[in-house]
Amino acid sequence: MMPEEKTEPKFWGTYQGRIIKAIAIDGARTWEDLRELTGFNPRTINSVLSDLFNNNAIYKIDNGEYRVAKDLYSEYKSYFTGSTGSSSGTLKLKQEDQQNIVREFQNWLSLKKTPLTDKHVFLDGGRLDGLTSHLIENVRTELLIVNPFIGKSNMINVMKDRAQKGSKIKILTRLQDTTEKNDVIAHLPEYGMEIFVNQSVHAKIMIFDRGVAIISSMNLNAFSVGGGSWEAGIATCSEDVVSDILNGINMKFDEKETRPWKEIQKG
Repeated sequence: MMPEEKTEPKFWGTYQGRIIKAIAIDGARTWEDLRELTGFNPRTINSVLSDLFNNNAIYKIDNGEYRVAKDLYSEYKSYFTGSTGSSSGTLKLKQEDQQNIVREFQNWLSLKKTPLTDKHVFLDGGRLDGLTSHLIENVRTELLIVNPFIGKSNMINVMKDRAQKGSKIKILTRLQDTTEKNDVIAHLPEYGMEIFVNQSVHAKIMIFDRGVAIISSMNLNAFSVGGGSWEAGIATCSEDVVSDILNGINMKFDEKETRPWKEIQKG
């Protein structure tokens, strides 16, 4: 008998749903908790909170802490109970870590005499690889990655080093087309990385300490990273854009089609 498919709770798939989840599931109680758990910029958080208050979806108790309306709280608890995705234990990330990675981003560009335009920059070839590697080396708390093609590469080795030094690295990928490539992925959890699989993944995205994001054509294998193909992308430190990307990635991690690598191995 197939398990009954859960109905998505109200607001899920939106900024509002992410804030409700932070309160109901992840234990956010204050505005600062919400910022540290979601990574959204202050303007987005304030706008979403205002909307949720207007919809009677949340309220404050006497000590000023946030709570979710009873029926809505039950919907989210039911939806996320027994979830095999990445929803539990959402990581808190301090604002100073976001600020640090933005400084590293800006300093690297300044050193390379590459100007930012409205907090965005286009990079290709060696500069894309160079900036990406620099940001990985300077991540303090969290690196989120979406990439369908993973193989042996120096960039993967840098990630292993960061993970062993305490940075949380979560990768969303898909099953590779050879046993050798799948074996590369299979060993990554040994270094402390979390691996998830969703066969619809084709985007190539990285978010560094929720402060800088790169969307590019670059795969995480030696051919692509090493310049065997011409790769290009956009890097940004815009709070609004990074918030949008972060929300999109987290929604993909939370999809029912997304499964932890360890479950794939068992199956």
